[in-house]
Amino acid sequence: MDTELQKLKNGMIAVIDGEISSKSKKYLDIEITNFAPLIGLPERAFLVKPDTSSEDIGRFDHFSIPSDLRMHLTGDHGHIFFNAQPLRDLRDRTVMGSVRAFTFIGVPVGIAPLLYGEKTRVWNQVIFLSPFPDAQFNPSTTRIFLDFFLHNTIELDFTLAPFVMENMRLAYDRSGCTLGPFLYSDLQRRQAASPNDLMFTIRFGYVEMEPDDAVYLYTPLDIYERRLA
Repeated sequence: MDTELQKLKNGMIAVIDGEISSKSKKYLDIEITNFAPLIGLPERAFLVKPDTSSEDIGRFDHFSIPSDLRMHLTGDHGHIFFNAQPLRDLRDRTVMGSVRAFTFIGVPVGIAPLLYGEKTRVWNQVIFLSPFPDAQFNPSTTRIFLDFFLHNTIELDFTLAPFVMENMRLAYDRSGCTLGPFLYSDLQRRQAASPNDLMFTIRFGYVEMEPDDAVYLYTPLDIYERRLA
């Protein structure tokens, strides 16, 4: 694994199918906005909790990855905030190592939207991940997942981290199955790097699930507060 820290500019990280064209599909993306990095949610979305129970979060608009590490869901009906303490312990170096902050699972690749949507947007930079189909690849049941790891040491091999559910496997593009490490502050447009800055690494892969149009967000972080309208 390349352990040299890299600089990530503002923009978008997207997983797509193959080369960029008018027919390219966007499997997943993280938008790096003025407020905070976020993942947009469709009408059918579910939160998978640490005890493996699930909750319908389709009423929320997006999942935010803010500078204060208090990750949260936001929508017209309010917010759900997650416990930031395990992530802040990493930042403060009272704990060394890594935490899987979340795993996001998209829709089956066969029904993923086009990369070029109805809205025209301009990004300073876009990082495209384009994993190759493997022997198990099935457009009806195969989905892309992203693992988002926060860490305060660089000597870690995230390819060996356990999966959060069965039927998951790593997917590979020309550079491998991970992206990073980057400084966490490089995701935040309004935050300067600090000597104790966290790093993050993204790992991507495939998972086989039932063919429906829902997405799934898993986090080991407990719900800290529900602030609902």
